[in-house]
Amino acid sequence: MSFSEKIDNTFISMTPDELSYKKIKEHYESLGLGLRVQPFNEIHCTIINYWIQTEVPKSFCERKFLIKRDTYSHRLVKRDSGTSVILLCFFNYGLKLLHKDLILKYGTGHRHKSFLQHISISYGVDNDINISKLPLPEFDISLENFSGSSGVDISTLESDLENLDWN
Repeated sequence: MSFSEKIDNTFISMTPDELSYKKIKEHYESLGLGLRVQPFNEIHCTIINYWIQTEVPKSFCERKFLIKRDTYSHRLVKRDSGTSVILLCFFNYGLKLLHKDLILKYGTGHRHKSFLQHISISYGVDNDINISKLPLPEFDISLENFSGSSGVDISTLESDLENLDWN
């Protein structure tokens, strides 16, 4: 998909670089909890997920962000399937501005009341996991691989997250 063409479901995301992904995978899989970290080609941070066609120039999305470890927290999101998703939440001011700029300059939007910066680490997690005892990564994460697509089926996750209070 070319960023400069109209698409039905605007989905723009960034992925960790390979070194950051390797560290994420090693960190969570070394905890001995049986967590299955999302594969490199699937793990991402959603910037925009909107159901209206939008045109965004690729040059606008050629950015890199360093996510600092002192902004991390975990959330456990229960899904309709009876299992949960572990989110690594964070804050990066530049990423927040990018999200806002995409909405203001290019007419995109977001399906939620607010934008929660996060990476979905592991799906199918037992609901009994004590998220407060889960150690946070002790490294920064580089987000630098932008992607955009149309028709991405993330409806199961979206329906689970739809009614959450993101604040």
